[in-house]
Amino acid sequence: SITGHQWVNHTLTGVGEPELVNAVGVTGSLLATLGIRPLLGRDIREEETEFGGPTVAVLSHSYWQERFGGDPAIVGRTIQLSGVPFEVVGVAPPGFEYPRSSHMWVPGQWDPSAHPRARYFLRAVGRLAPGVTLESAQAEMSAIAARLAEEYPQANASRGVALLSLAEHTTGDVRVELFIMFGAVGLVLLIACANVANLLLARGSMRVAEIAVRATLGASRMTIVRQLLVESLVLSTVGAILGILIAVWGVQALVSLSPGNIPRLDNVTVDGTVVLFSTVLAIMVAMVFGTIPAFRLSKVSISGLVRDGRDTEIGLGRKRGLRSGLLVAEMAISLVLLVGAGLLLRSFAQIKRVDLGIDPRGVQQFSLSLPETRYDEDQAVGFFRALEERLATIPGVEAVGMSSGSPLGHSHTSIGFDIVGREPFAPENQPFLLVRRATPGYFESVRIPLLAGRSFNADDTGEAPRVTVVSSTAAERYFPGEDPIGKQVTFDQGVTSWSIIGVVGDVRSIDVTTETEPEAYFPLAQWSGDFVTVLVRTNGGVSGIVPQLRNEVAAIDPLLAMYWIETLDHRVEVSIGQERFNLLLLGTFAGLAVVLAAVGLYGVVAYLVSRRTREIGIRIALGASWTDVARLVLWQGMLPAVVGTALGLLVAVAGTRVLSSLLYQVEPWDPTTFIAGTTVLFCVAF
Repeated sequence: SITGHQWVNHTLTGVGEPELVNAVGVTGSLLATLGIRPLLGRDIREEETEFGGPTVAVLSHSYWQERFGGDPAIVGRTIQLSGVPFEVVGVAPPGFEYPRSSHMWVPGQWDPSAHPRARYFLRAVGRLAPGVTLESAQAEMSAIAARLAEEYPQANASRGVALLSLAEHTTGDVRVELFIMFGAVGLVLLIACANVANLLLARGSMRVAEIAVRATLGASRMTIVRQLLVESLVLSTVGAILGILIAVWGVQALVSLSPGNIPRLDNVTVDGTVVLFSTVLAIMVAMVFGTIPAFRLSKVSISGLVRDGRDTEIGLGRKRGLRSGLLVAEMAISLVLLVGAGLLLRSFAQIKRVDLGIDPRGVQQFSLSLPETRYDEDQAVGFFRALEERLATIPGVEAVGMSSGSPLGHSHTSIGFDIVGREPFAPENQPFLLVRRATPGYFESVRIPLLAGRSFNADDTGEAPRVTVVSSTAAERYFPGEDPIGKQVTFDQGVTSWSIIGVVGDVRSIDVTTETEPEAYFPLAQWSGDFVTVLVRTNGGVSGIVPQLRNEVAAIDPLLAMYWIETLDHRVEVSIGQERFNLLLLGTFAGLAVVLAAVGLYGVVAYLVSRRTREIGIRIALGASWTDVARLVLWQGMLPAVVGTALGLLVAVAGTRVLSSLLYQVEPWDPTTFIAGTTVLFCVAF
């Protein structure tokens, strides 16, 4: 089975304040395709997805709870969506929200005559038949795509089909980040384990006499080992309990700081599984990293202690070598994490320096969707014009503009085009332009500079000649060495020509890190639609303006819901939220690693110095100065740091390549970052 789906704009009315719902139009039984049984009622039926069929809806469990109070009699109830009655026929089970954050599913009753073959707007999800592999299904779909390309060359020549498992589709965008962070957690855990082993070795060395006496009084080797392992287990368990308590707070902070693109992060909690995992991990750490010190100490005896009376530490040379090896490992791992965090910091700094092509300061934005049942194209244009005029009269408003989506925002569309007077592009070489519908005030509201020609004005109405404004990149790429003003283009093999009347600056329309794409703007009055983002620039800040905006919208149509209400500054910050989140996490892990390495280094060196008190006293008595003693101690601590740093540099050069997909305009082997990380680690060690 297979089901197509697309987000559709619907405003729920009659249940409190009007609200835009995350509705999904489907071409069939989506729940059945995904093997889900409704909690209440039934799924959408195939016949209900035909154009002109009955209007029904299936609610998500969370939306049913939040908006309808979990009413058990919801099935059969009629709700108003964009002024049209929809019968609720079912409620999905808890946790099912596909696509992500769906509020409800409705039949996708699209008019076939209004959607030519060249228009692609549906996503599809399907269930493979028993025994069919993804590879064999891909081969079959590729064959179908090839036949369609031969039969419909204009619409399908450059189109193919790529199948992904639903799990890969869901986690694909964040898989690399999650594995990198998982690896960072593992590295921090290794440092902590090395610290535990090192400190247990040092602590055990001070108990040599005690263990020897126990052995002499009859304690077996296994009895001594068991005692030491129980002590390690108690320490590890107490640490795990404290860690779990901190994690409860930490997970809440993590969710609040997340950019929102990590699937199901809002469902992550410190539950029984996490507690069990942490407990088992604590036991494993205690057993594994307490075993070596325990078995070493269990070998001690009174005779050996007397024989080696000049040094009460049994196996001193071997233990020093083991402790130094663990310190070297800690330093190496710390440097790897420091370099990784440094690379992300450098990358984030590069992102912050990107020229967005707009000025987001002082701009408040919100979005509106006009119900097709109440607004035709002319009525939509009239509504937008009236709203723009009303908003411009609010005190402190400097400029008002509208567009089909915000810069760096929620909506962008690419359309193939041809240039009038030139040979049409072959389907396989068809170039594309990002397209955006806009009002004359849009460029002023976000301060996109006009470079040549003119912008839109009030005369560019639906009855006037069709015009368009292109970006600087579009002009340079498709009209090199020419003046694009006056040139004409057509879209999707259309017969209508659009004359280029101006050239404006480039804008990062998709996100901050995506390079500028060729873009074309069209007057909203000539290419209308039911969805716009309204951008209001103020000269005194945006604080307190939202209620006034709501009043003006309600004054024209009280049934409309404003949504995606945010400042343009916030939209920019959201666009780089994933990079900031990655930096925060890896930076935190790197900081923990350095602190743990410093604690381990200090603890071991302090212990070794305490063991050499008599030696140091003799050296001073024989004429050694305090600088000689300090040099001796520093060398004891810096030698593992030097060796560990050298090893860490080798590992970092090889390992930081995995970060390449997370970096922006920074090479994984950036020398500045490596030098800075090494310097920080040396300073901490010193």
